[in-house]
Amino acid sequence: MKELTKQIKEKSFHKVYLLTGDEPYLVLQAKHMLKNAMIKEGDTMNYAAFTDGKIDLNTLQELAFTYPFFSEKRLLLLDGTGILKTGKDEFVSIMENMPETTCIIICEPEVDKRSKVYKWIKKNGYVGEFLKEKSDRESSSSLDCCFTWQRKEADS
Repeated sequence: MKELTKQIKEKSFHKVYLLTGDEPYLVLQAKHMLKNAMIKEGDTMNYAAFTDGKIDLNTLQELAFTYPFFSEKRLLLLDGTGILKTGKDEFVSIMENMPETTCIIICEPEVDKRSKVYKWIKKNGYVGEFLKEKSDRESSSSLDCCFTWQRKEADS
């Protein structure tokens, strides 16, 4: 989150942002911070959102290659589209060739880190992983460990 705040303050944005993780509130907060920094509220000319798996790559390409209208940036939001699970090569081509004035924010709860799309974003964009605190994740695994240990004790 510190890196995002720094980029917003400096107005130095990547072309592509991937926001992911099991903390949906932090993903939502980062998405809103980036959106508010790049485009003015109510600017529908320079903003398009694709949600819930409904994405047409031809439309996405047309929007990505259109220059912004009376604004510095054009913002495309891909929220829950599953574009990273499919790992389409066409999408990588769009990201590679789109102008610097276009920015894509991808919000996905889970990503396949082996996909070509993920690897391209990691190398050329920004990947923000928002995970639950380590103590929250460890508490469930330590409980499992305790139950396993108690079962072993009971069996002997």
